[in-house]
Amino acid sequence: MRITTCCKSKLIVVGFLFAYFGIMPLSAQFEIYKEAPATAKPGDQISFRITYRNVGSTIQHNVVIEDILPVAGGDYEYIGSSPQGVYDAGTGKITWTKNEIPELENFNAGEGVIHIYGRIGKKFIDNNHYPNGYYLSNPPVETFYNTATIKSEDVTTPLASN
Repeated sequence: MRITTCCKSKLIVVGFLFAYFGIMPLSAQFEIYKEAPATAKPGDQISFRITYRNVGSTIQHNVVIEDILPVAGGDYEYIGSSPQGVYDAGTGKITWTKNEIPELENFNAGEGVIHIYGRIGKKFIDNNHYPNGYYLSNPPVETFYNTATIKSEDVTTPLASN
């Protein structure tokens, strides 16, 4: 099978006997993955890594990457990111646009990486009761769910990370 991509369409030729023209779904242009530590203890500083890619043959315009951190309940503290995104402490959302990552204005085939840094747990005033002075609201184990998304002017439905 041979697949040729041009102008957001694809031509599929099977055995040179059958041809199909159709619109290629633009969401296939993007891939986004998020890596995080498997476990962490209260007080641990952790980092997430977002890898995003344009795997298509067309330039994506005004790409937006968003990540909503698990700040509900106060058991996660945002420290920063590289490159620095726009952080909304009320929602826990970090946004990266062409203003923070210039390549996102006209994102050609390729990949980029974002690192996010934070701390697990709440700071307790009395350090004698909790190791490192940090604790979780729902001990002994709390699970954090967190997904990053990517979209553009061309792909308006956000694609979510793993």
